[in-house]
Amino acid sequence: MAGAGFDVSFDEDMKILNVIASVRLRGEVSPKKILQILDKDSIDYNPKAFPGIVYTVSPKVKVLIFTEGLLVCYGTESFADASAILDSLSEALEGAT
Repeated sequence: MAGAGFDVSFDEDMKILNVIASVRLRGEVSPKKILQILDKDSIDYNPKAFPGIVYTVSPKVKVLIFTEGLLVCYGTESFADASAILDSLSEALEGAT
């Protein structure tokens, strides 16, 4: 932003509040299989309203799961947390591809 002419300074108390990370699985995923694999109480799926499954990991952390195999995690405060969630979920969803 400084390159665009904005005065940019960072406070020493700066904190990362939201990390967004994504991973692509090796194939497409079946929503029906996902509903069998993951906790149904943590899933919101209404394909008429949104093309992906919203999987709630915690009140602040969610993963969007798209049928083409894209997983998008958001709401974590570190890349390590996002990576661990996506690794675990990718492993769990291997049977849904």
